[in-house]
Amino acid sequence: MIDPCHIVGVLDNGAAGLTPEALARVREARVVIGGTRLLGLLAAEIAPAAATLDLTGRLGEVPGWIEQARASGHRVVVLATGDPLCHGIGAWLAGRLPAGSWAVLPNLSTVQLACARLGLPWHDLPMLSVHRQDGGEWNPGAGPEHGLHPLLQALQRLDRLAVLTSPANSPDRIARMLVAEGLERDWRLTVAERLLREDERILADLTAMAAAGQRFAEPNVLLLRRDARHCDGQGPDAQDPDAQAPDARGPDAQTGPDAVPARPGRLFGVSLGPGDPRLITRRAWGLLQRRDTHWAYPVSGSARQSFALEIARAAGLAVPSSSFALSFPMTHDQARLAAAWSLAAERVLGVLRGGTDVLFLVEGDASTYASFGHLAQAVAEQAPDIAIETIPGVTSFAASAARLGIPLVDRDERLAVLPAGYGIDAMDRLLDEHDTLVLLKVKPILDDVLTLLERRGLLAHAAFVEKAGTRAERLVRDVAGLRGQEVNYLSLLLVKNPRRGRAPMVPSPAQQTGPAAGRGTR
Repeated sequence: MIDPCHIVGVLDNGAAGLTPEALARVREARVVIGGTRLLGLLAAEIAPAAATLDLTGRLGEVPGWIEQARASGHRVVVLATGDPLCHGIGAWLAGRLPAGSWAVLPNLSTVQLACARLGLPWHDLPMLSVHRQDGGEWNPGAGPEHGLHPLLQALQRLDRLAVLTSPANSPDRIARMLVAEGLERDWRLTVAERLLREDERILADLTAMAAAGQRFAEPNVLLLRRDARHCDGQGPDAQDPDAQAPDARGPDAQTGPDAVPARPGRLFGVSLGPGDPRLITRRAWGLLQRRDTHWAYPVSGSARQSFALEIARAAGLAVPSSSFALSFPMTHDQARLAAAWSLAAERVLGVLRGGTDVLFLVEGDASTYASFGHLAQAVAEQAPDIAIETIPGVTSFAASAARLGIPLVDRDERLAVLPAGYGIDAMDRLLDEHDTLVLLKVKPILDDVLTLLERRGLLAHAAFVEKAGTRAERLVRDVAGLRGQEVNYLSLLLVKNPRRGRAPMVPSPAQQTGPAAGRGTR
């Protein structure tokens, strides 16, 4: 049997950011395809006898290269930036390679990593790529032929947006577009440069005028946030709901793998991925190897089992004898929840005050519908001096999309991720506005969801995944057959909506005329 082509997600720390399985695939490959930068990052890991093919400027030839290599019996790997199925080459190749001829080894997305650095949740953050043909500097009145046109359209209706930039369509060019369109006072820009490199840098809360005159190191990610103080007639004292809270770590706190632990101890939210121990990141693995920390892990109510702890054990990690459980009730009672978070924070602070770091284990990603955010907030409220760091991880839906071979989003498509507990009405509305809908924890209302998908003619475009990444993983493409079945709590539905209609393009402010024209249209 011919091995599938493996599409491997790579970050800017190169081999250090790969899972053991991904690194083995790169080393075993006899044909390695990638851009100049990624091939350089992994040059030391590629076998001397392997052929390296640079896809820069030759993307259209890649499917042919893959088919030729596989036909010759060679193991082939394609290197992709970040998560291959999130605005990456994986999504592009999925439509051009035969089913079963390729497999994805996911990694963190650069947007996910940037949000972890900033302590921002990203599960509801719209993303857009501007990796398009270089149309030069933006001129007011430019149309869809310009690579920045979809971005300007998105800014008319959104308050937050993550942008995957390109060398041509860089943060400073985007800032100059905002200035040209009269939107310079409406948006704040944060640029995360060279994430995971020694020269990593984050420039936060820049004005468009300030960013327009700067040059930013490649590669980078841009986060745009609408400045509520200058939109919709709000005064300068208006509160911005998306403003970042002060960093509890303080300006002089040390971070990173070589940091010297300060006193008191630090709290880490350690993401373990969806269940496959091979998807634990190198950063998380390094922390879990330490013997001078205490582990904490979540349990629900009276149940003493922890899925996060099971993942660590499945990875062969020795659980420290000092580990302890933190109990969080399965309830919507806000008073009970607040009491549980407060009690958990007190338990953790008892260890941190003694100068010992605490690793709080989290399945999936610690920033995505995870208990760590509540714990970190409670700790920060009780002890603002405590250093808190989030270690990002592979989400269950990223791993599920990889296992199914289904791209999450591509180009200007829109993605929504939400727990099924939001209800059928919310899902129905979101399907009108999104190309991909990920429904987490669908067990309680699975039959109702299936009825909704049947009514909308989307059953054939949905897939079900249960306990992604574990030995008990189950993939179901014929979701109609799930009706009436008992499924696991750790399950999700991935729904593609090829019928989503596109509204007519919204004219930019510079293209509008008459009394209705104005700046900051939302």
